[in-house]
Amino acid sequence: MSLIDNTYFNLDINLPARKEDNITAFIAKYEPEFLELVFGCTLAKLIAAYAPASEQRIKDIVDGKEYIINDITYTWKGLKTLNDSPIAYYVYCQVMRNRITHTSTTGETKSKRENSDNAETNMKVQQAHLRMLELIGEQCSTYIHYNNSLMHFISNFTDIYPEFNQSFFGSVNAFDL
Repeated sequence: MSLIDNTYFNLDINLPARKEDNITAFIAKYEPEFLELVFGCTLAKLIAAYAPASEQRIKDIVDGKEYIINDITYTWKGLKTLNDSPIAYYVYCQVMRNRITHTSTTGETKSKRENSDNAETNMKVQQAHLRMLELIGEQCSTYIHYNNSLMHFISNFTDIYPEFNQSFFGSVNAFDL
């Protein structure tokens, strides 16, 4: 069972329904990939199996947790934060990359719409990717953002998450380089 569903794709990462898209299939494919990239295989499996009976440490990653370090209160909002889930941003990037062209018998094609012009999606995908990195804590524009990120949370509880083993995402730019 996935942690997110199609209701997570609104506001900045709106995915209008298209008959050729199956957002549930994209979530099923890319959510596990995201979890493994961020947490490593062992912890990703525990998070993917999240249920009401899960250990509290897994619930804290998924649902979020307020915690205090040196008398300062921090908030990790969790992976399932509606309108700001890092998983949803990752899946959005994959869906948008898939939508750019269509595979046909003659190769890759780009649709032409009647009475409209195609616009490049690169900037929007880049912004979604940067927001995902910010929520994770890999790339933060301010110290405040990092303090509310997954990496800040995990780095303060390494004894509770000894199996944590993160990979890095790298960057996406508007020129797809």
